Amino acid sequence: MENSKGNIGKKAVVGTIYTLTGDYLGYVINFIRGIILARLLAPELFGIFAMADFYQSLFGQPNQIGLDQAVIQRKDKLEEAYNGHLLIKLISAGVSLILAVAAAPILFKFYDHRIVWALYGLMSVVLLQSLSATQTTYLRKHFAFKKISLIQIVSALITFGVSIYLAWAGYGVWALVSVHVVMAVVTLLLQWLASPWRPTRKLDKNVNREMLGFGITIWVGGIFSFVMLQFDDFLVGQFAGILTLGFYAKAYSLAQHPLGLFAQAVNNVAAPLIAEVKNAPEKLEKAMNLMLGLVYKGTVFVGMIFFIWSPQIITLLIGEKWLPAVPFLRGLIIYLLTRPLWDIVGTFLTYTNRPRLFVKGQAVQALGLVLAGTGAVYKFGGAGAALSVSSILFLTTVYYLIKHVGSTVRVDWKNIFILPTLAMMSSGFLSWQLIKLWFNEGIIFWFVLCFLPLTLYVLMLLLLQRRVLVQDVRYLYQKAGLKTTVTPS
Repeated sequence: MENSKGNIGKKAVVGTIYTLTGDYLGYVINFIRGIILARLLAPELFGIFAMADFYQSLFGQPNQIGLDQAVIQRKDKLEEAYNGHLLIKLISAGVSLILAVAAAPILFKFYDHRIVWALYGLMSVVLLQSLSATQTTYLRKHFAFKKISLIQIVSALITFGVSIYLAWAGYGVWALVSVHVVMAVVTLLLQWLASPWRPTRKLDKNVNREMLGFGITIWVGGIFSFVMLQFDDFLVGQFAGILTLGFYAKAYSLAQHPLGLFAQAVNNVAAPLIAEVKNAPEKLEKAMNLMLGLVYKGTVFVGMIFFIWSPQIITLLIGEKWLPAVPFLRGLIIYLLTRPLWDIVGTFLTYTNRPRLFVKGQAVQALGLVLAGTGAVYKFGGAGAALSVSSILFLTTVYYLIKHVGSTVRVDWKNIFILPTLAMMSSGFLSWQLIKLWFNEGIIFWFVLCFLPLTLYVLMLLLLQRRVLVQDVRYLYQKAGLKTTVTPS
């Protein structure tokens, strides 16, 4: 039993490595795909897709019951849980499809028909994801992150080819829709090949009831999260227009992957890890502080690069026609920095048996966006949306870290947030001055931009918190099973 417990840390660290590898390779593929699509397609098409995606998420809410988390945290009757998970997922997907079809007359009356047909193309993804969700949950619960990463890479490669061809061939918004549909199809096939679990008739009403009780709490929070994540798209599309929504959505997606990628990888592994160590206070505190620190140190640096050099980055990657997205990108930086931290807070509260507390925070965020965001977008357009979602998420995240996470474990604010922020600000200002004075835009400019800010940032981190960084590296090194004689202080 002790060896099994000891292997949890190793599985978590190795799982993080595999997840990061898959996520970063997938990110590179998807990032290049996004650049090519942005150059091939008009900004308005991205607005059409963003509005269709909003309604797909709206009608897909019945399928978002938090059954994945309910299964991952279970320790008994797993066969019954997996079977119940698949059954409930399929039923909820059917409900989502019925809602979307029933809304057709209203949608066709008030929206461009391209938006509505794109919506129905995306609704097929709901069914496909329901068929693969149980296999995904099985692989995550068994720390099979190597398989998950390989599936992610293969899916991204196939999706890349199909979507680029459709855009080049003149299929317009369907090239964007194909990204989600093809990804869902390939993922479905590969996950059923990778997972040994197969459905049986073994069901248990009590298990299903327990999962629904746990999952519905997560689902209610998910509804509020949906409002926080996508209601701003709806507001921008309704009040500022589909073209502005195209710029807004592209600004969000351009920074979303590099800012949230590392956090997503850590958070995927954090869920089963916290579920295992939640009854060991010292291990829980160490794990939580380590995850928060890793995520913030990585995202705050990338956020600084995007904020300072967004005009140059946008022009280089997707062309001058997308420069109206610059103020939206800068306005969303705080939101995109804070979102990964909020997700980790949610994982922490969920797997320490306080999901309702997290749901309350999501409700506050959703209500704040509906009330404050609507007025801000009506008056200031996309910039109002960016500033609204950033402010609301930042304030609630800080409050929850102080009030609710801090009541369970000690959050090391100095080493997790304060010193990395100082390192980011000093290295960002210094590198900005040096690059602006000495380098013009060109090959040398981009070479320097890739290495100078990062070098200065790392040097500042080492200057400000070398001892803590060394301890964290040693801890990860030990947990990965690479060195067993090191004892972290």
